[in-house]
Amino acid sequence: NNQITPSITGPSLPPAVVDSYTDCRVKLTTELRDTGYCPIQSTRLLTDVLDRPHTFDTAPFRPLPTAVLGAFRSASTSPTAILSGVNRLPQLSYRSSSTDFDNKEQYPYFGRTVPSSSSDARAVVSYLQQLNVTHVGVIFVTDTFGSSYQKSLQ
Repeated sequence: NNQITPSITGPSLPPAVVDSYTDCRVKLTTELRDTGYCPIQSTRLLTDVLDRPHTFDTAPFRPLPTAVLGAFRSASTSPTAILSGVNRLPQLSYRSSSTDFDNKEQYPYFGRTVPSSSSDARAVVSYLQQLNVTHVGVIFVTDTFGSSYQKSLQ
């Protein structure tokens, strides 16, 4: 279902909260989209949301986004973070950890709730050094995360 209906419901909400929501001019809405872990699909979905007519006064409620949450994979986040940056929309990812996103000139509106993959790579190198490992083969996917992780291990 791609329609948004601002609502506040739930058995644990006091009636005063529900009443105050009705009178409030600020409405929080969400839209969920499945990116399928695909960079093209991620970009297409965000472009569709940004390009559609935006309404909030009449149904269907389709306000302009004020922020973007996600995506999960760095490869999907990269193009949407550029697109959200061009549109001055903050984007917050809960899982994308590529070191590429440390570049604030390229991704000025991007933030994350996890450290970059360079922290993981430093921990792996430290552990391998404690084991006196002198040579390691790295198998990785050539995407935003895999490439930056591989570089961090060097």
